[in-house]
Amino acid sequence: MGLFGFDLVKEAGGWEAAMTEEEITEMEKKGYDMSSVRCKQAEIAAQEEAAEAAFMEQRKATAVPTDLNKLTSYRSTPRSTESEFFKDVAGKAPLFGKDKWREKFATAPLLYGAVVQANSGLWLPGREDDLPAVFVFALDRTHIYDIEWLTATAEKISEMKESPNVPADCREFIDILRDDQSQFCFPLGPSLSDGAEAWCVTYQFGKQTILPGNRLPEDGIVPFLLEAQPKKQLPIQLAVIPGKYYQA
Repeated sequence: MGLFGFDLVKEAGGWEAAMTEEEITEMEKKGYDMSSVRCKQAEIAAQEEAAEAAFMEQRKATAVPTDLNKLTSYRSTPRSTESEFFKDVAGKAPLFGKDKWREKFATAPLLYGAVVQANSGLWLPGREDDLPAVFVFALDRTHIYDIEWLTATAEKISEMKESPNVPADCREFIDILRDDQSQFCFPLGPSLSDGAEAWCVTYQFGKQTILPGNRLPEDGIVPFLLEAQPKKQLPIQLAVIPGKYYQA
């Protein structure tokens, strides 16, 4: 089972569900009757479609409106270390290195991340711990708060993940993304970044309850403070901003 869960319907389908169209066709060419397999796959496809529709209805019914404009004042740095915002995002001070800790969170840039993929539990209200998601974000001024660009880039990444044709500058990243067990921090190649200083990373929500309405925003945009500059394939240091600061 990967970080992002698995398809219960297909898992229950066994070997019949796992057969590809090419494999079925090849068996038919050899004279085997594969009608039962095709029937089983059609049944599974119908179940998947119904389950997906029900899930999307639940998402729609539990969506919580957000207003990222409420965060505009928190973009300015250095921010007050005595404010409730600072305390809520930075958390408890460490025993050692308090001055560096204060400076880090006082000057950390606020950025927006767009969901590329996420554990399905994050799209519905819940109280789970350590659920993962993959985000894309930008650090340059032009794109850091450009929600249209973030959303479009997240979609491009998802499409490229499923495509057999991957540009050379994205192959290493896409190979890693296709592994549901992977955890990564990766700069985007030009084919995906459109000139932005962009990164794609895995992030685990320690507490799902930190999100607005205890779930991901329906538009998939989540604000963070960047604690340290990202480095390729080193753990990303992000602090998620509590939902109460941008829930509409």
